[in-house]
Amino acid sequence: MSYGVDALLVSKRPCRAVGITGGGGALAHYLIEVLARQGVEKIVLFGKKAPSSSPERPEFPLDLSIKTGDILCLDDLGKAFDGCDFIFHLAAQTHVGRSLSEPLECFRVNTMGTANVLEACRIGGIRGVLYTSTVHVYGVPQGSLIREDHPLAPLSIYAASKLAGEMAVQGYRAGLERSLRGRLAEGEGFHG
Repeated sequence: MSYGVDALLVSKRPCRAVGITGGGGALAHYLIEVLARQGVEKIVLFGKKAPSSSPERPEFPLDLSIKTGDILCLDDLGKAFDGCDFIFHLAAQTHVGRSLSEPLECFRVNTMGTANVLEACRIGGIRGVLYTSTVHVYGVPQGSLIREDHPLAPLSIYAASKLAGEMAVQGYRAGLERSLRGRLAEGEGFHG
């Protein structure tokens, strides 16, 4: 069974309007391109600041709207994602070092912010959400491959806050048509 973006958007009721938290980040930029190719009619980017377009990046689709706000504010989320079918929750405090110096802020953004996104989906009747977690929830790998059933052993505030976000997704699953979580490994241009 495929759980890629294609599988999320092709169903009995295809997604026509999609929201993305963390709209100013690199991952959101790449996701916009994929969603536009899949025929999504409306993309709402939500973040603390508007994304920048540079000469290296292609222009954003014409049906893109940018909403600034804070994932810690449920009202901001509800207004921004009104009419959306699906949310890609990419917003996070991803810097492990900052999580050590500001642990409560890390938990507020990564855990409470995630709970707010999920609650906005529930209240707004949004059909589903994809939550991006991190490979750091596994701690030190026990071998060269990390599988979904690998033991969870977060070794930082950042990893623990992302794992708590995963647990919130599990708790909200009953109220959503689709809820998925993905654990990201670090790559060029991305953190956590």
